[in-house]
Amino acid sequence: MRCVKCGMEISDYIVTAMGHSGIDVKNCNYICLDCRELDSINPSWYKSKSGIEVIDIIESFDLDYYQATAIKYILRAGKKHKETEIEDYKKALWFIERKIKRLENALL
Repeated sequence: MRCVKCGMEISDYIVTAMGHSGIDVKNCNYICLDCRELDSINPSWYKSKSGIEVIDIIESFDLDYYQATAIKYILRAGKKHKETEIEDYKKALWFIERKIKRLENALL
């Protein structure tokens, strides 16, 4: 069998089945350990459908910590876990409110 990401031949002994807990699952896609490690570092919910990553937007606009974190939570809201979507937006709002307070305090 071959890795669905890189095409590398995979031994039955090192197979990790995507979406399944065992290696004896028939008719599923398999991913090698190298690609699996990359997926855990840079998972699909970090990317848009067109492949743009949140980090690309943050760097393109040279956002500060508060702006970047708010944008990150907004763009990823509900992508990793649908049940945390509202919480993600609340976290984004917290960072926006914190940024506003810092700007207001700088005016004093």
